[in-house]
Amino acid sequence: MKGGSGTLLMFSGSLVNGYIMDKFGRKFTFYIIYGAYVIGWLIIAETTQVILGRIIISFAVGLTGSSQIYLSEIQQSKYRGAFLATTSVFEIFGNFLITFVVPETPYWYMLKNKKTKAIRSLRWLRNGYQERIDYEIEEIEINTNNQIAANTVARNSVGKLSHTIVQGTVNEVTETVVLYMKKHNKDNMDVTFE
Repeated sequence: MKGGSGTLLMFSGSLVNGYIMDKFGRKFTFYIIYGAYVIGWLIIAETTQVILGRIIISFAVGLTGSSQIYLSEIQQSKYRGAFLATTSVFEIFGNFLITFVVPETPYWYMLKNKKTKAIRSLRWLRNGYQERIDYEIEEIEINTNNQIAANTVARNSVGKLSHTIVQGTVNEVTETVVLYMKKHNKDNMDVTFE
């Protein structure tokens, strides 16, 4: 539930985006977005309420569609397409940097049981601030262990449920076949399946 809460707020942000832009203006919407980003990151950086910070940031991400609308409304129609395409280019450039410059996330390394690499990644991301790294690695380890345990329980539950459904279906089909064979068996032979 914790991981999905951010996505839910992102969806909510995109739903109210049009209303906020129409009510308060396109530019004022940017103040709301960046204010939410700052508040969310301060909460993540300065408190233990990481989930709350992520929820606030996710809501702001849902509002970011307003930038496309703002840009399309201020640009001349003959340049509008090219101008809006540049925002995608910068997004791709950002993804390129993430792909080739920034290390893999410490969470992923911990999920793969690679604690040394997780520490190295976090050291790069936190610029070697050791006190913060020790605290965060411990927090990441606890969270990933909880996630692994939850995934195992969910996987086992789904496996048992699907086995129950399949077994129930097999039993129903078997009963149907037995009834059919009894009904159409001219010799009235007793047919049973176990």
